[in-house]
Amino acid sequence: NVITAYTESGNLNYYVRPFKMLSENYKADKAYLMIDFTYQMRKRDYVVNSYVNFTVYDKTTAFIEGARFLLPENKVIELSDISTLDRDTYQGYIRVTTILEKQSIKDVLEKLQSLGAKLEVSFDDGTSKQFVATKETVERINEVFSK
Repeated sequence: NVITAYTESGNLNYYVRPFKMLSENYKADKAYLMIDFTYQMRKRDYVVNSYVNFTVYDKTTAFIEGARFLLPENKVIELSDISTLDRDTYQGYIRVTTILEKQSIKDVLEKLQSLGAKLEVSFDDGTSKQFVATKETVERINEVFSK
């Protein structure tokens, strides 16, 4: 679930395999996303920005325009450089890659682990959806912090 490997620079590279987050209205819309993280650490320090890739499974023809983590106390952490990697409206998904600034990685992972973070995704048709962490999220982040 979490793959680690040393880089030539001596950093430890982490790849957190995709895990599921559910739409807040999952019972009604059946929308969910699969999200993964890739980042590097040197001892306890996050040394590069994280690639955060996610695939939204939802019956929409819209493109993803923005994404942000919503943390407690009204803290918002924007994901930048959103690029579409794959899209299939017939099968009902869109996959993007984004960047999470290195100074925010630990905070986001800790809040996901404690079920205190949501991922809000904005679409170019003016709609947005919020996705919440699941038991699988907690288990995956627990594994991250054990490595």
